[in-house]
This record gives sequence, structure tokens and C-alpha cells, in this order.
Amino acid sequence: MLIVVLVVLAVFLAGAILWWRSMAATQRTLNARDPELAVVVAQIRERQTALAEPTLGLVPADKPGFSKLGGRPDLPAGVAHPQGERGARKFLAQLDLAEVGAAGGPDWLPDTGRIYAFYDDWRHGFSDVVTILHDGLDAAAAATEGEAAFPERRVGFEAGRSGPSIDWLGVDYRGLGGWVEDLLTPEPEGPAHRGGGYPDEIQEDRFPLLCEHMVRGLPDPDYGGEVPPDIERAAEDWRLLLQVDSDSDLKMNFGDGGRLYVFIRRSDARRGEFGKAVGAWHTY
Repeated sequence: MLIVVLVVLAVFLAGAILWWRSMAATQRTLNARDPELAVVVAQIRERQTALAEPTLGLVPADKPGFSKLGGRPDLPAGVAHPQGERGARKFLAQLDLAEVGAAGGPDWLPDTGRIYAFYDDWRHGFSDVVTILHDGLDAAAAATEGEAAFPERRVGFEAGRSGPSIDWLGVDYRGLGGWVEDLLTPEPEGPAHRGGGYPDEIQEDRFPLLCEHMVRGLPDPDYGGEVPPDIERAAEDWRLLLQVDSDSDLKMNFGDGGRLYVFIRRSDARRGEFGKAVGAWHTY
């Protein structure tokens, strides 16, 4: 009996998917007859292309260096492991900024130094869910003592380009019909650990506004409401510093297979003021 139910369910889901695709294709055909809508869609595509920036995938390293995910942090002497609400924060990642620059990373990062990311899941919903430390002197570093929260993976960098999603741009896509599918950024295959550019959103937050509201101590923004001009301008400076995905090999899981994001103003990053970074996460 259970097998029959599962077969019926599978057939139903397959039919629903085919119906949705058919409806989207039909809507796109209707929209194609609307020259004004076609112009709007073309303008959105142009914005996405024009605003694209370098991003670096954090991939397993061929020749292990300093940069890594998980394990224990290699901190300079005298730098303490950050504490959270209930003990030591979980170490997520460390990146050598010289390696990042040599791989073609964002030009708003310093050319030298190292950054470290620590996570406190008890701070979910707060801007300091991730703490970033910055060592700008390249002092000698050594692994700290204690048990690692996650297995270690030394990483290298895979250069790419990253454009903003329609959520990031604040596009109201309710009137775009089937064209929306063409404007969506593709969902990454497998864990998407990377730095620079724009995030792979799971939910429909408009992250630039969310970050700006966080640092100003304002309530979560009304994404459908009117944005004050000063906040709109200030929000344009925010970029993705680090994205850490749920990864079974690293025993990382954020919510229900979600992603953890760290954002920073490009102007703050250029000055090495990484303490002003803010964190957020999305889950399914």
C-alpha cells in the first residue's frame, strides 16, 4: 500500500512541475507581446551585468596554505579566541588576504593581512552572529588549543563573477510573470562557500537594506515600503565578505541546510575595519 501511495505522489509531483513550466512558458509568450515589459526586463538584466563583481569560490586546495574552513584557528600570539553567549565561538574560516588578491578577489579588500570568522548560533537574528577578526600585520600564527567545532579543509580559490539577484536590487517581480525565471540567479550545485560579490539568497530578504538597518539599530525593513534616500544610498555600499554553506563533509548545518552570510561595507573593508561586518543566515 505504501508503495502505491508513493508512486501516486511521484506522478502528482511530476505533473505539477510540468504544469508550472507550461504556465510559465505561456505567460512568457504573452509577456513577449508587451514591448514595455520587455524593456523593463532588459534594463534589469543590464543592471545585473553592470553591477557584477569578482567572487572567489572556496574550493579544496591543491597545495594547502593558510586559508581554510573549519579546524582550529591559526591565531597570532596574544590574540584570544572570541567568546560567545555560552562559551567559545565556533571557528568557521580563515583567509589570507594576499592569497585572495593574487587569485583575483575583490579590489575592496586589503592586499595583505588575514581575517578569521567565528560563529555563535545563540546569536541568530543578531548582527554579531558572526565575529570577524583581522590581523593586518601578518604576524606569526599558530593553531590554538582545544577541540575543533568542525573538521578542517584547507582551501584554494576559484575565480568567478557574481551579479546581484533581483531580491538584492529590490525589484518588484510580481508583474513580470514568466520573465522572472530568466532573471533568477542559478542555484549553486553543492555547498557554495565563497567570498566577495553577492550572496546566494535562499529567502527573499533585501540584504543591503537589512544590513543598513542592523547597524543603525532600526527594526527589520519593510521591503515593500518606501526607503528613505539616505538609507538607500548607504545600502549600496554593502557586499558579501563571506558565505559559508551547510556542508555534510564539514559537519556544518545552518538551520535546515541553510547558508550563513557575512556582509561588510566596501569602504570599511578597504580601511581594514572588519569589526563592522554583520552576519545573517537563511534556511529552507
